[in-house]
Amino acid sequence: MAVSRTTARAASLHLAWRLHAAILLSAAPARGALVATGGCHAMPAAARHSAMSSVRAPYTNAVSARAAACEERFPWHTHLMYRPPRPRPCRPRTSAPSMSSEEPAGALLRRPVRAAIALTWLLVVAYVVELSPGSFDSMSPDSLDNQLIMKAFADPSALNPLFFFIFNSLGILPGVNLALLLPGAMRQPLPTAPFVAASFALGFGAVGPYLALRQPRPEPVRASELGFFTRNVTESRLYAGGLFLASLALTAGLFAALGDPAVMSEFATLFATSKLVHVSTIDFAILSAFAFDPIREDMSRRGWWKPGSGGNNVGRLLAFSMVPLLGPAAYLLARPPLEK
Repeated sequence: MAVSRTTARAASLHLAWRLHAAILLSAAPARGALVATGGCHAMPAAARHSAMSSVRAPYTNAVSARAAACEERFPWHTHLMYRPPRPRPCRPRTSAPSMSSEEPAGALLRRPVRAAIALTWLLVVAYVVELSPGSFDSMSPDSLDNQLIMKAFADPSALNPLFFFIFNSLGILPGVNLALLLPGAMRQPLPTAPFVAASFALGFGAVGPYLALRQPRPEPVRASELGFFTRNVTESRLYAGGLFLASLALTAGLFAALGDPAVMSEFATLFATSKLVHVSTIDFAILSAFAFDPIREDMSRRGWWKPGSGGNNVGRLLAFSMVPLLGPAAYLLARPPLEK
């Protein structure tokens, strides 16, 4: 096959040289006429165009005829000819949405809820360090806070019922936030999981900066776009049902103990003397107060809320966000699933 192709190419080149010589000889009279008249520049435009066409015509026709003959005789030779690449359309390069170093401050100014979260976090940190009652003497086993923690592990029923509710709620609310925030964790300026995981121990002190600086992601998202843990754990009904049952049990125990004046008096004393009780109560109140923002965003992601629309069901949002602990846990159980 290679020998036949080489022979055919040589024959084509030989024919092309013979064709070129014949064309030059046939066009010689026309070129001589041009020279005899003083060159093409000495002729009028119309006559010059006609003369040049008569010179080019034999060569053009002969080349076209020879190309057609070669196409019929050697149909494969066209694949050996050079073909310029097709030009690709120029498309502007787009970058993935990101957040520059100047965007967080601008985002806080444009979103009053985020600005309120940031301001609250700064005030709470300053208050806890400088003004809150009690001390940070966590190393001494005789400190009031250590005694409360040891009592919580040894005999939870010995704790004040109101503080028992708050202390255990601070282990459920981070789990609720995990289910609310992970579907919108893509393309965030800060990673979601470390801040929410740290909030199991530090509460609002850990998750506050993330809530203030994160970008809202209200657009719909498919379950297939989520990570394995989000898709199979926090989006499952089993996860939501467990959080709801734990919240329901804590709330029922709280209402059963609120009628006892001794419970309220003991809690008031603990709130005024124990830093653990004092800070935990403030932490629970702040997390419950700002729960409406991630709930509203998750409702938008699932079609229950349209940003900027006047026909949104505000009552549904208030029902899920204004009832501490039980409302956000009930939302996880009632929210529609994401599209597959």
